[in-house]
Formats: sequence, C-alpha cells, structure tokens
Amino acid sequence: MESSQASKIVSFGLLIAIILIIGGLFFKLMATFLVPLFLAALCVVIFRPLHVWILSRCRDRHRLAAGLTTAAILLVVLVPAFSIGTLAAVEGTAIITTLEVGTMRDKVAKVRKRLGLELPLADEVQAVDAALRSLARQTGSAARRTAEQSRPAEAPIKPAQLLEMAEELQREVDESGTFPHVSMNGLLQDIQTLTAESPGTPEYGDTLASAMIGFYEFRIALCGGPIRAQLIELANPSDDEIRQWRTSIADKTQAWLLAAGGATTAFAGQMILGGFVMAVSIFFFLLDGPNIAETLMRLSPLDDRYERELMDEFDQISRAVVLATLLSAVAQGILAGIGYWAAGLPSVFLLTLLTMVMALVPFVGAAAIWLPASLWLYVYEERMWPAIFLAIYGAAIVSTADNFIKPWVLQGRSKLHPLLALLSVLGGVQALGAIGILVGPMIVVFLQTLLNILRQELTATDASPPP
Repeated sequence: MESSQASKIVSFGLLIAIILIIGGLFFKLMATFLVPLFLAALCVVIFRPLHVWILSRCRDRHRLAAGLTTAAILLVVLVPAFSIGTLAAVEGTAIITTLEVGTMRDKVAKVRKRLGLELPLADEVQAVDAALRSLARQTGSAARRTAEQSRPAEAPIKPAQLLEMAEELQREVDESGTFPHVSMNGLLQDIQTLTAESPGTPEYGDTLASAMIGFYEFRIALCGGPIRAQLIELANPSDDEIRQWRTSIADKTQAWLLAAGGATTAFAGQMILGGFVMAVSIFFFLLDGPNIAETLMRLSPLDDRYERELMDEFDQISRAVVLATLLSAVAQGILAGIGYWAAGLPSVFLLTLLTMVMALVPFVGAAAIWLPASLWLYVYEERMWPAIFLAIYGAAIVSTADNFIKPWVLQGRSKLHPLLALLSVLGGVQALGAIGILVGPMIVVFLQTLLNILRQELTATDASPPP
C-alpha cells in the first residue's frame, strides 16, 4: 500500500515536471505571437456586437459570418492604422534627414532672438570659453587625451593668446556701458599667472581651474543672474553641441520611425507575419470562441465559477478601458489633425500620430503635442493668430473630447482608480513597450479580480463549520 502511494507521488511529480518543461518550450514557441493573439482577442471582444449582427444577417452560417467580421475588423482597424503610421514615418524621416548643423543653428538663433535670450557679446565670450576649454584639454591626463584622439585636431593655444582675448572682452564690456557692475579682474589676474607658470605643474592646473570658475561667475553676472544665465546657456549651444543633438536625434528617432512605418525589411516582415497571425486568430476566435473557452476551462485547475469571473472581467475591462481609451485617443488625434492642418503646420500625419499616442497616457493627454505646436507657431513661425486658434481649439475641442467619449463608453463600468490607471500605463510602457498601454491596466484589473477571489475563498473557509 505504501509503495503504491509512493509510486503515485513519484508519477505525479514526474508529470508536473514534464508539463513544466513542455510548457516552457510551448511558451518559447508562442512568445513571438503573444501580442498578435492578445490583440486578436481584444478585437473579438470589442467587435462582438458587430459579429452578432453579421451572423444574424448570414442566417447562422458561422464561417461566412466569421470571415466577413474579420474582413471588417481589418478594414476598420489595420488599414487606417498602417496608413497613418506609414505617412507619419515618411514625414518624420524627411524631417530627420534634412536636419543640418547650419539649419539647426539658424533655427535656434531665430528662436533665441524671439525670446530675448541672446548672449551679450556672444563672439568674444564664446572665444574666451573655447580658449579656456582648449587649455583644459591640452593639460588633461594622458588617458583623457587618448580618449579624445577621435576629436578633430585643433591648433594649440597659449595663455598669452587667452590673455589677449580676455582683455579684448573686458574692453568691450567697459565700452558698452550696459554692464556697470560686471568685472573680470580676478579672471585676468589668473590668466596673467598662467602665462608665468609652467604647463603640467599642480600650480598651473589650480590656476587654470580658478580661471574657469572666475569665467563662469563672469558669465552669470553678464547674463543677469544664474537662472537667466542657465536659459541663455541652453539657447546658445555650440556647433559641437548642435552636432551631438542631431546625431542623437537621428540615431534614436529615425530608427523608430523607419520601423514604425515598415520601411525596414526585418520589421516589415515581422509586421506582415504578425498581421497574418492576428487575422487568422480573429477568424478562429470568432468561429470557435466558445469551444476554445470551454477547452481552456476544462484544462485549468481553477474552479469553473472563478474562470467565468475572470473571463467576464476580461470582457468588461476590454470594452470599458481599452475601447474607451482607444476611441478617445483616435478621436482626439483626428480632431487635432484637423487643427494642425487648419493652422498650416507641416507634418500633419506625424503630429496626428503623436497626438493619438500621447492621448493614451492618463493626465498627459493630447495637450503634450498641441500645446508645443501652438508655442512653435507663436515663437518660431511668429504667427500669432494661428497659434491662438490652435491653443483655443486644442483646449476647447481636442482635450475636451476625452470627457465626453470615455463616460459614454464606460457608463460606470470602470473599476480602475485614476492613480492606478496612470501608474499601470507608465509601468506597462516601461516593461512591455507600446503594447503596455493596453496590457498594463488589464493586469491591474486582473490582480484586483484575483484578490477578490482569494478574499471570497478565505471568507468561505472562515464561515465553514469545523469538522
């Protein structure tokens, strides 16, 4: 008897181990298709009323109804999304590829002049700054010089040349009469000391550091305080900084835009495969959805009523959160696109797509796009009335649409607290990427449901009579 019980335990343990191994292999095989399957399940739940209507029109011919509903879903969802994404990628790629250092410098200068953030005596100040930095690089350690061998070769500068530049800057400050309380006497003394010291000595390094600190304090006084100096510093980038900005933007943004629009071969193939899997899954979910659900319920060790509760929760949260969020984002994007076109902004499709994406994030919303666009019109393009129109239109029409669409779709069915909604979206995006905008809130709701199930089980256990 004991040997039979032991053999059953061993057999059960081996069965669990085999199931875990095969389950891990199965998950590895299906991991690539989890997102298309999830999106297919969402589409089936959201478009179920349409499928019921088509099924009644087809006189209960299930295959025909499933095929027609699948075609309708693809036409309504995938074709517009792919078209807008491709056009946005083309516009974004064109913007990135046309960014040149000279063009960016001119644009920054125009905005700087518009905002009144021009650096006083810019040529002389930047010349002294560049000379100080050059001296610091020349006196740097061997490791630093080795790391900077890729930099373009620059002519060595001597402290005497720096002294001439600083004296010229001091004369310009005195002659302008605009800066009566600005003086660089301490900086001039440090530079004079540098001319008498030997490069490479500790004293030379200390004096150079003191000169750089003195020049920093001089710039703050020249700009009118630390806050304004910081703003002017940001508005007056050097050509090297502009070149670094362009490289960073090009490396990060262009790759994403090309991928999002399907302009790369690998991503295009992945999109085609994912779209095919999603379309086939939608068809079979519509055709055999109840049978698939019953099979999963039989295989699951959970009680049937708990499984039905989870399936009902998936149905409700899909309709409530996902449908309401997507409809609101799409509506806000389309309305904002109309405003961008009316205001005469370029790259309308790119701005529309970005508005849709940002509208999915709680508390941030479409204002993260239309507000900077309004400021761009006013500050850079100097078109006041289109900027005012876009700002009023965005606040009164675009962002307000969210307050009408979501309550109409939700109708009191949302069980997710606004703070949890925000954190679930942000955490979902960080962990899963773009699909996390939809998956994050659903995971939180499922956790709430499982905790409620656990509470019911504990309550039932406490209420049961002792043996």
